[in-house]
Amino acid sequence: MDIMDYLHWRSDLSFDERPYNELDAVAFCALGYEILDDVFKEKAVMTLDEVADLFFQMHDEMELKKRMSVSARSYEVLKAMRHTRRYGSLVIAGYVSEIDHSLDLQFSAMTLIHKGKWKAVIFRGTDDTVTGWKEDFSMLYRDEVLAQRKAVEYMSEITKDESLINRLFGKMDYYVAGHSKGGNLAMYACAHVSESVQKRIKRIDNFDGPGFRPEVWKTPSMKNILPVMHTYLPGDSFFGRMFANNSEKILVRSDKNGVMQHDLYN
Repeated sequence: MDIMDYLHWRSDLSFDERPYNELDAVAFCALGYEILDDVFKEKAVMTLDEVADLFFQMHDEMELKKRMSVSARSYEVLKAMRHTRRYGSLVIAGYVSEIDHSLDLQFSAMTLIHKGKWKAVIFRGTDDTVTGWKEDFSMLYRDEVLAQRKAVEYMSEITKDESLINRLFGKMDYYVAGHSKGGNLAMYACAHVSESVQKRIKRIDNFDGPGFRPEVWKTPSMKNILPVMHTYLPGDSFFGRMFANNSEKILVRSDKNGVMQHDLYN
């Protein structure tokens, strides 16, 4: 059983019938790996149905099936979500994707909005680029990598009163999530926004993402969000056990071994 089974099992139930949970966060993180740059050149704010329609107009599904990248199956998630009661009417906004080889930067994020209810901020993990992996390794010796700074800037920008998202949809509670490096970015961004924004963050889901040095967990801002922070680890976790992590930890059984357990679909 994997996240696709959940999507087929629960997509007919609205969020009013079954509230947002950690499996929705997994699905959003899987969706967050899809490259949607061309889609969002058309419009900045679209429903998930509209995003899917444009995406599948631009891409041949037979070609998508041949992909071998970390986003290889993300189109399956988008396809499973479209035209469903649970996900189809969600709005996607604030999509950004940046890769700068000269700065060792790989960063992407987007926000999904359940109108009148909540916003889910999703940070992408490491992609297949050498730049993404170089940035990961630089976490071992830098106090802050550029993607972490970008994550703070992103979270700070979309929560401003004058941001496009807030002007269109108003202030709401936030769910924040990410897989792998994205999980680290989710925790980092939430620890560096204002206290007023932190009060509206209802949960942070980190799926096998690395933690931080021990002294980071002692900061007041990190302590503020610790009660809503959850880390999910497979039994053979490697990336998720890098550095200290004081958040609640949930062990997840995987049907794979070793590093393959890091895959969201395992």
